[in-house]
Amino acid sequence: MRDPLGLFLGSIASPETRRQYRSKLDLFLTGIGMQGSLEDKARLFVERGKKDIDWAFDMAFRFMAYQKMRCSPLLSDWGRNQSVPSNSRILKNIV
Repeated sequence: MRDPLGLFLGSIASPETRRQYRSKLDLFLTGIGMQGSLEDKARLFVERGKKDIDWAFDMAFRFMAYQKMRCSPLLSDWGRNQSVPSNSRILKNIV
């Protein structure tokens, strides 16, 4: 199997965007319970997602629901920040 992380990051021209997306992808993969290096987590996510697309969708949906709840105005004074749109951008690109 090809390196999914390398393919994904290789498609991003800007080094700063690549750095930020790498960090956000690691946050997502760690948040759904993946362990190991970022390369290992990405490979495991792709392998499992190919076998069970519903699982991959469910993990992305749950992560975004958690991020939305975490940034809720009822739970924080800064609930209108840009964390949810910013964190969702990475998922839109990989899912």
